[in-house]
Amino acid sequence: MVTVKPIPVTSTISGKTSGAKLDTASYSVNGLSGSVFNWIVSGATIQSGAGSNKIQVKWLTIGTQSLKVTETTIQGCIGTQKSWYVNVSQGTGIIEFNSRNQVIIYPNPFSETIHISLLNNLKLEKAIIYDLVGNEIISSNKNEIDASSLKSGIYLIMIVDNIGNSYSKKLVKN
Repeated sequence: MVTVKPIPVTSTISGKTSGAKLDTASYSVNGLSGSVFNWIVSGATIQSGAGSNKIQVKWLTIGTQSLKVTETTIQGCIGTQKSWYVNVSQGTGIIEFNSRNQVIIYPNPFSETIHISLLNNLKLEKAIIYDLVGNEIISSNKNEIDASSLKSGIYLIMIVDNIGNSYSKKLVKN
């Protein structure tokens, strides 16, 4: 008796066709249960999902980049490679703080010291405080910044983590 194993017919990759440098985006395909998916990305790194039918990538290079995936069934049958192209632009590279980000800054408003905490094993590379005109006022690589010398007012803080993400937030000095 001969058993014929079907070649997987992977769906088209779904996800965004444009993005910005340092953005993270999700891509997926539909395939057979139990299959392994081999993803190849250009101009990006896979942040999560390698081997599965859903991945998250972080775009690192400007220009037309590609994702390619090949499905292999649990019986060892290899499907046809699917390709997807993404136009990656410069973007701002700055992520506005919100509840989903990896950075906590407190207190805000502040009077003397600003505390910076990064989540998920991220580390502070640099923190820069700017006035509203864009002049750099304070630069530090410490998680606690003495800002007691600043006048009362509104400032912008930009934080860079150890993997190159930049975050910005308005600060208010009492």
